[in-house]
Amino acid sequence: MISTEVRTAFSNYVALTVAELSAGQAPPDSAPVLLEKVGTLEGTDVFRNLIDATQRAFPAGGIWIVNLWESELGNFFRRTAFYEDVLAETETCPIDDETDVLIFAGRRFKKLECAT
Repeated sequence: MISTEVRTAFSNYVALTVAELSAGQAPPDSAPVLLEKVGTLEGTDVFRNLIDATQRAFPAGGIWIVNLWESELGNFFRRTAFYEDVLAETETCPIDDETDVLIFAGRRFKKLECAT
């Protein structure tokens, strides 16, 4: 079961990302623009809250890298093309409850699996 704290933090980050990347059209060569925006998004307090909530939900007892979640969460959103999909306006999924979070993550992992 996903904790309310993780679900809320995840939902807040997805909502922030959709709001920030959907705010305006990127130029045709959007990779540099997207990279800059992703860096800004992953530097926000909202992303930090997601990292902290995930770390509390999955304590470091069996994990030897303290800041594991910062890297892992960033990799999840990047490698599943979440940011690109939001920029292209093909990802607008609201996250309202635990099932939505699981469906969202499952779709993202399925996309990654198909790309490799």
